[in-house]
Amino acid sequence: MAGADGLARMIREAGRLVPGRSDTQARAGLRVVQDLIAAGAHFTQRTRHRRAGDLARTFQPRHYLAHEFMNTHWAPCFGMDVAAALSDAKLEWIATSTLTDNFPEIEC
Repeated sequence: MAGADGLARMIREAGRLVPGRSDTQARAGLRVVQDLIAAGAHFTQRTRHRRAGDLARTFQPRHYLAHEFMNTHWAPCFGMDVAAALSDAKLEWIATSTLTDNFPEIEC
């Protein structure tokens, strides 16, 4: 989600303005972001979700959307921080889970 941190924040902040349960808030926040994407808002051009429909398909079902975006205490977790936290257990980072990041010669 590295390129979409601003997108996640926008969903959370817009959703918090709507009263009700977190799944209702998440859907409202998603609608705001979808409208911004559809309008060509500048910040949306840098995310991997450039089309409004992609967001709706990516973040289904709605309870997942609430879990993913409506958690006030969520913060990005960077690889180096995870590696440091797991070092006492003698675990090390070896590769990204994105295949093309590990093997750039593979084209999708």
